[in-house]
Amino acid sequence: MIHTDTLFVVPPRAPFKAEPRGLGTWQRQRLSSYLLDVAAAARVRPQAILDSYVDWRAHKRTGRFGKCMRLDLINGSGPSARLWVSAVSPLVGREDLDDLTLLPLAHAFGETPGVMSKRRRWCPQCLYGDVAEGGYPYERLLWSISYVPVCPLHLTRLETACPKCGISQLSELSRHTQSGFCGACKSWLGRKQSEPNAVDSQTALGAYEIWVARDFANLLALDRESAALLSRDRAVGLLPGVIATAYRGNRMELCRHARFPKITVDVWLQGRSLPTLSALVRLSWVLQMPLRSLLAGDKDVAATTPRSEVSVEFLPSKSRRKPLRGCDWARIERNLKGSIDSDQPYESWHAAAQAQGIRPSLLRARFPDLAARIRDAGLQRRREAADARQRARALAFEEATVQCMQELISRQIYPDQLKVRQALRELGFCIDWFAATKVFASVRSRLAGELSTLGRRAAVHGRGTNRNGNAR
Repeated sequence: MIHTDTLFVVPPRAPFKAEPRGLGTWQRQRLSSYLLDVAAAARVRPQAILDSYVDWRAHKRTGRFGKCMRLDLINGSGPSARLWVSAVSPLVGREDLDDLTLLPLAHAFGETPGVMSKRRRWCPQCLYGDVAEGGYPYERLLWSISYVPVCPLHLTRLETACPKCGISQLSELSRHTQSGFCGACKSWLGRKQSEPNAVDSQTALGAYEIWVARDFANLLALDRESAALLSRDRAVGLLPGVIATAYRGNRMELCRHARFPKITVDVWLQGRSLPTLSALVRLSWVLQMPLRSLLAGDKDVAATTPRSEVSVEFLPSKSRRKPLRGCDWARIERNLKGSIDSDQPYESWHAAAQAQGIRPSLLRARFPDLAARIRDAGLQRRREAADARQRARALAFEEATVQCMQELISRQIYPDQLKVRQALRELGFCIDWFAATKVFASVRSRLAGELSTLGRRAAVHGRGTNRNGNAR
């Protein structure tokens, strides 16, 4: 018997619709960028979707966007990414949103902290290429991995600060963020060429950064079935064969080459612990074995792996304790005092200790007065740099205001605040109402002669201009 009441039932439909880009490739879109596309397609702000559809434990009283959330973990491989995928999937009617995060590689990466970058990063040439090919710009998942410093396609360093306003976005998802545009001044982040940020592949550090970027790109290009086979246990299982083949069975040679403590490798081989992702990246570079083969436990590749001669001097040592025998404390004290009076003091006490090769706590216990002076000098330098950036932005804003007012005056239009604000937004400036009011008054006093000329010219022709700039 056929029930006619079920034949005319409209199936449930998703309230939003957007197609993720780059699926199945290493250039796959990240979830935070996809959320921005969903909000843009629905003509709403990301916060509206967050407040109305995402059930997150947050302080509703403050109304602050992303309150009590780790927005940098949206694209990761932990509970935050799982919660966001489970919340967004019903909204768009898709079951493959975990491919926009590192969840398919969760078993391979583990719960290692520091995998996701805490700052928004992008490749200007990739964004420019998206628009040049007739599409919309989107931000890649690869850019969210903190271990990847360069773009594997254009071999340029990823940028974190807007080239126009100099502001660095602290989160990949914010109230006013739009893919490919600065979250502060709304200026375009794409660029056709980026020669100053090009990476020199001839240097050891440049070759290492390119290797790591391409290594993670190959991991993101894997399908779900291949990614499920990757694990850190398989990587540990390859170490005995690699030690026997490339290092003639001597574990100490591997430790010296990779700058690992001997106890660390022993703990791995005994099964008491698993290597972190940073240790696996270092092993991949030292052995010149792709991270994909290392995590897959490819014994054929391990059996034919010779000892490489790559340099690791630019990488920090994994040893927790620094040898202090024969330490020249007088030389260290002279270096620290000289840095205070120099033109370029250390940014922080941690940077000073790292430059001397000694733990910050031990160096602070030895030189407490110098530690306080270097800390204060670094803080003062950062404040001066922030003030200089603020003055530069204010000067650029004032000059742009003068340019916009002069352009309106030349077109016989009264430069009221609304028209000037609209022109400034088209130039990519993010306007603060109270600060802009003072700037407008200052610029009007500078252009008082041209404004009076505009009024006399309108009177000669028998007409005037109202505050909207229209002829009467």
